[in-house]
Formats: sequence, structure tokens, C-alpha cells
Amino acid sequence: MEMVERVAPSHHASTKLLVHPIGQSASTIQIGHVSSGAFKVTDADRQEIDRVEPVEIGDERVLRVLITELDLVTKSCKVSIVDDEKSIKRVPGHITDPQIPLPGNPYSRAFDSQLAMDVKCKPQYAEGELDRLFISDVARAAA
Repeated sequence: MEMVERVAPSHHASTKLLVHPIGQSASTIQIGHVSSGAFKVTDADRQEIDRVEPVEIGDERVLRVLITELDLVTKSCKVSIVDDEKSIKRVPGHITDPQIPLPGNPYSRAFDSQLAMDVKCKPQYAEGELDRLFISDVARAAA
């Protein structure tokens, strides 16, 4: 049950598929063998696993990030938020800036050089924790 409790809040597809038959073709499922401490998952457990937590989108802000992964086809990335030259938390991101597919764009240059950059982004929060960044542009220094 500890595994289900750990995986379910992350909304892993495999956990949801595991409990899918409950309430349709089965009233419970049993995980494990009785001799090794099997446990039953009930309809109430399925409802908790299937529960969708609402996400919150924050206001646009400028953050200093270090791009640690970058996919130019899907425009997805992983970034570490940098505060006082220390990486704080690594989170997934999605770059919506139209210049991302262009050769030598600022994101691929920052990734290649492993230098932090300031970006305009909207944060997404799940259960009060930063879950994802939607990056819309490179933040320009004020003139």
C-alpha cells in the first residue's frame, strides 16, 4: 500500500490503469499474495487515486534559470531555478517562444554554454508546489 500511496499522488498512468476495473468489472483488487501481506484496493481507494487536484497558474514573472535539458522538437525542457547563484529546484518547462526552433536561438545557446538566463514565464503550481514553468520569452535588460 505504501507504493500505491507514493505513486498515486503523482497521477502515474500505471496506477490509474491498475485501479480502473474497480467499480466496473470488480469491486476490489488484491495486490500481492496473502502469505506476504496482500492488501485490497477498494472503490474508495480508486476514487482517491483518480482524484484530480486543480492546478494554479501564477502571474507572469521573470526568473533566472539554468536549462539542464532541452528538446527542440517538443519545445520541452527542464530548468533549475537559480537564486543567488545557487540552483534551487529542477522543474519541467515548456517553451512557447516562437524563436525556439530557429538555429542558434537564445535557449539552445544558454543550454550549450550552461549559463543561466533570465526568462519571462508563468509558473504552474500543483498542491501548492511549483510544478512546471511556461516560458514565453527571454527577459531583456531594461534600457
